[in-house]
Amino acid sequence: MRKLNLALATLFAIGTGFSLWNLQAQDAVKTVEHSENVDVRIARAHVELAKLDLRRAQEANERIPLLFSEEYLEKLRLHVTIDQARLEECLKQDHSDSHNVWLRGAQASVQLAEADFTAARALYKDTPTEANLLRAQRAEIVVNLSRLNVEKMKQLGETETYIAHLQFQIDQLQHQVLELQMKH
Repeated sequence: MRKLNLALATLFAIGTGFSLWNLQAQDAVKTVEHSENVDVRIARAHVELAKLDLRRAQEANERIPLLFSEEYLEKLRLHVTIDQARLEECLKQDHSDSHNVWLRGAQASVQLAEADFTAARALYKDTPTEANLLRAQRAEIVVNLSRLNVEKMKQLGETETYIAHLQFQIDQLQHQVLELQMKH
């Protein structure tokens, strides 16, 4: 009985020590988080969210095969890549690399558009209806627009003003909002 009490007391002491160590570790993380600027913390949160979305989709596909298409999973992977690039830019704390981050985002959009076009073309090939033809034609135009956006981003280059880059991004967001409104 005495040995059992001693073992329980030891486990309690170890558990208490671990809890204190864990609280100290959490406090250290919070201190680091608060020493980072808000942009870095936001970028870090976006990376975590993108990774979580990807993991959830992958785990769902393990439980129910093909619940999410490979194209959708690729979109999630690209989202993680873009968010990680933005985090890296924020960590540098100078915006000289922002052009490259925007360029990578535009290039990722081309990849997504091409994947959508491939899927739309395959659907039309399997089921040649007027609606599927229009979907494939639209997807092809989106690919061309995405490529033009990359070309525009390259033209802006690093020498253009930050305002010119922001205006370009605002224009892109307006088009994306219209796209989302049309889908719903």
